[in-house]
Amino acid sequence: MSEEKSKPVPRPGILDIAAYVPGKEHAPGVARVYKLSSNETPLGASPKAIEAFRNAAGSLERYPDGQATELREAIAAVHGLNPGNILCGNGSDELLGLLCHVYLGPGDEGIITEHGFLVYKIQIMGAGATPVVVKEKDQTVDVDAILAAVTPKTKIVFIANPGNPTGTYVSVSEIRRLQAALPKHVVLVLDAAYAEYVRRNDYEAGIEIVSSNANVVMTRTFSKVYGLAALRVGWMYAPVDIIDAVNRVRGPFNMNAAAIAAGAAAIRDQAFTQEAASFNQMWIEKMTGALEAITETILAFMDACFREGCEGIFYSVQAASTALHSEEEYLRFGEPYDRRVLETVRARSKLTILHCHGERLMFDRLAALPADVWNWDDRRAGPSLAEGQAAVPGAVCGGLNQWTTLMDGPPERADAEAREAVAQTGGRGLIVAAGCVVHPNTSDATLVGLVKALGGRPRLGLIRPQ
Repeated sequence: MSEEKSKPVPRPGILDIAAYVPGKEHAPGVARVYKLSSNETPLGASPKAIEAFRNAAGSLERYPDGQATELREAIAAVHGLNPGNILCGNGSDELLGLLCHVYLGPGDEGIITEHGFLVYKIQIMGAGATPVVVKEKDQTVDVDAILAAVTPKTKIVFIANPGNPTGTYVSVSEIRRLQAALPKHVVLVLDAAYAEYVRRNDYEAGIEIVSSNANVVMTRTFSKVYGLAALRVGWMYAPVDIIDAVNRVRGPFNMNAAAIAAGAAAIRDQAFTQEAASFNQMWIEKMTGALEAITETILAFMDACFREGCEGIFYSVQAASTALHSEEEYLRFGEPYDRRVLETVRARSKLTILHCHGERLMFDRLAALPADVWNWDDRRAGPSLAEGQAAVPGAVCGGLNQWTTLMDGPPERADAEAREAVAQTGGRGLIVAAGCVVHPNTSDATLVGLVKALGGRPRLGLIRPQ
């Protein structure tokens, strides 16, 4: 006899799912927040889409068109497609979930990449299947790694192309190679949410590949370049057999009338769409130029350190910057910068000490950066000494509780903290003397001299870019 339950219990695996956490909308004490994590267009929606939305308010008592005919026909006209191969949804999220619902079940596997959209994993697990996470190469989807992960249990593969937050993409030739090598019963989903922003000759969102294959689906969204994130509008282009299967489980009125009308008007207004894409391209160039200029400043400063006799570098990684609040933001904006600087440092430095504030979310990413010694400020509940040593084999990992004391605190306090840090690392070395060379842009740029490492370690220069 089965044990009587005292309350409803979800089926196995549901409570193992980590719920999706959207980006923060508010910050304490801040009147106006500029939210970057969701990639919402700063230009808003097309005026024509806004007008269509307002017009829809006149018939709120009526059910919407369950087939979203107006929107499907507008998409088909702009992209030169057959409306019968298009299915619209309440955001592309809904369509991703429906694909998992239709093609996955217990015992099946779905392949995703390490920086893919979190919804992939949620929907795979929600269908009772197992997500298989594949490593990327240089923050780019690795086709060979995906193919190596395919097993008889594999039923679906999700790829975000271009990727977010990585900003990288897979060329059309690589996507074709992947599709050709996958078993024919495996569904390949190309999530092209940011396709409108890509201006590369070797990129293709997926239309051509879907048109010539029976197992490829392309999903798109109106939340980014079209500025309709609040209305939740998405669509997919797929073979008719897949459209038919998904239609059988789709809700009969899954899109509201205002979303259908605004979406159709938005995609028809291609002049506004191009303006939004061009605006984004302009800021890509501005941001890239500014970051490259900062990097060059740092590298020039390192040259000056070495000319002054510095033999090593103490580098404070960008994850320690208060401007980067998540793993996503660090991966996009901080890690490429850190890696370039540290690779240059390693070419000339006898010793590289890497400092961060102990951000546990970023620890795995930080541990992959090139350095001889790890040091962090564990006042923010960062990784333990044991965790650090395990993540960076052979490195000296320390816990200077207030490393800035070594620069501008009283000598006796600096000596005491140095002794504490040395004790934590079994006497294998950290920083001991006050005085350092700092980046010219920091507030304490008047400090001079070089930091000396304990126990005959090389002299160190300090780079603290944030």
